[in-house]
Amino acid sequence: AAAGDPGKGYYSFDLGAWHLIALNSNCGDVGCATGSAQEEWLRADLAAHPDRCLLAYWHHDTFGPTHDLRADLLAAGADLLLVGHTHAFRNRDNLDASGNDDPNGYRQFTVGTGGKSGGTFGVLELTLHTSSYDWRFVGIPGVSLTSTGSEPCHAVPPPPADTTPPTDVAIDGRSLT
Repeated sequence: AAAGDPGKGYYSFDLGAWHLIALNSNCGDVGCATGSAQEEWLRADLAAHPDRCLLAYWHHDTFGPTHDLRADLLAAGADLLLVGHTHAFRNRDNLDASGNDDPNGYRQFTVGTGGKSGGTFGVLELTLHTSSYDWRFVGIPGVSLTSTGSEPCHAVPPPPADTTPPTDVAIDGRSLT
């Protein structure tokens, strides 16, 4: 139930200061282009969660069919995109919707290192902080691949609301609260 309608395959949730979005990269089944139900939902979801660190994920790592979803994520200041499918590990930073370099782009991790083929097996460990994230690739014994780092979020979440009760302040005998 937390993942929503199983016929759609896209949903979102909050985890601390982060907003996480699962998208469906089976574009032939659900549509990924501008105006599709998934793309319209994504734009509305992004608008409802401004000023949050943003992580999106889906299965396929191709750029073509998911271009419009990537463009929406880029426009919203997405920080991380996690993809799989390809049985490899890749860490690419500052990408635009077409996979080109963009200094304002997002970091994409391709983590297909748990599948049946490929020579590098392991997992990506992410630590999501209030306004940043850390990553570390953890390979199985014998894997020499290393990838570690830290990055700030593009959008810094607002500070927590002040829950201190107001105090009475008076000027010339008149209360201001």
